[in-house]
Amino acid sequence: MHLRGHRKKLLREGARAEAVVTDRQGASLTTHGYSAIDLVLEVHFPDGSRAELREKVDVADIGLLHGNVGDVLPVRYDPRDQSAVMIDVPAIRAELDDTMRRRDQEAVTRGRRVLEGQIDAPPENASLAGLHEQLVELTELRRAFDAGLIGSDEYQRRRGLIAPSDEPD
Repeated sequence: MHLRGHRKKLLREGARAEAVVTDRQGASLTTHGYSAIDLVLEVHFPDGSRAELREKVDVADIGLLHGNVGDVLPVRYDPRDQSAVMIDVPAIRAELDDTMRRRDQEAVTRGRRVLEGQIDAPPENASLAGLHEQLVELTELRRAFDAGLIGSDEYQRRRGLIAPSDEPD
């Protein structure tokens, strides 16, 4: 599945399925000189059948995709030719964007409730669970930045909201 026009058509019109990453090979150069990770995926089609997909993924996208062995990723395929399969990167980007938007809204709501006296501000020494939540948020934020979904200024702004620094600018 290497024809650019066919790939675009698959993303627009292809049926949806999911795949599990079964192997991940180190970085290699693509024909255009970019660095890529080789992923091997086991595609699970809605009819119960399975197929193997080998796909090179730009290193820039790997933070977005996760791409670790065991990760489940959305794929698109041609129902008339199940060998025509590709990772649904736009779906992954949309899900990440929705997650970031939802977390921003939750943070604003929490901040408003603190200002209105409805809840106490979090303690200065966050609990271990709070630190874990911060780590997850920072990891997702970094993936969005690495994938080019947000710029440097937005990354720094959101990072400061998640984990404020005591160091002077």
